[in-house]
Amino acid sequence: MKKILLLLPVILFGLFSAAQCDKSVTFKCYKGREIKYGSAQQEMPFEMTLAIDQGKMNIYMAMDRATSTIQGEITEVLTCEWTEYLHNGKTRYKGKVTPEGGSMQDAYIEIESTNGQTKISFSSTPDDTSKLQFDVVDYTITEDDAAAPKAAEPAKRKKKS
Repeated sequence: MKKILLLLPVILFGLFSAAQCDKSVTFKCYKGREIKYGSAQQEMPFEMTLAIDQGKMNIYMAMDRATSTIQGEITEVLTCEWTEYLHNGKTRYKGKVTPEGGSMQDAYIEIESTNGQTKISFSSTPDDTSKLQFDVVDYTITEDDAAAPKAAEPAKRKKKS
C-alpha cells in the first residue's frame, strides 16, 4: 500500500507533463541562425510559422522572396520536461517531414524555453551537430475540444508578447 501511495505522485506528474506536450500550439518566428558543432553562425531574417496539432505539424518558412511549406507528423515525444509550459523547460520530438516536392525524411524538433524566451531547433540527425534555430516572438495555444467554449463564447488564447 505504501508503494502505491509513493508511486501515485510520480504517475500523476508523468501524465501531466505528457499532456503538456500534446497541446495544439502555433509559433511565429522572425529570425534564425544555423548552428554547427555548438557554434552559432550569422543571424538571418526568416519568417517561420510552426503549427503543431494532434501529432501533425505544418511549417511555413520565407526568406527574402523564397517560400517553403513542410508538412509532417510527430512519431515520438523524446523529452517533455516543463516546470511551466512554454516558460521554463523543453520538449524534443522525433518526426517525419516532407518538404514541397521532396521525399519524406527524419526530423528532430526541440522547443526550449528559459525565463519565457523560447527557441525552436530543427535537425535531421539526433546528434545536433548541425541545426537551424529560430527565436519565437509569439505563440498561440489553442484550447482542446474538452475545454472548448460554447458557441456564443469566443475561444480564449494565450499569447506571449
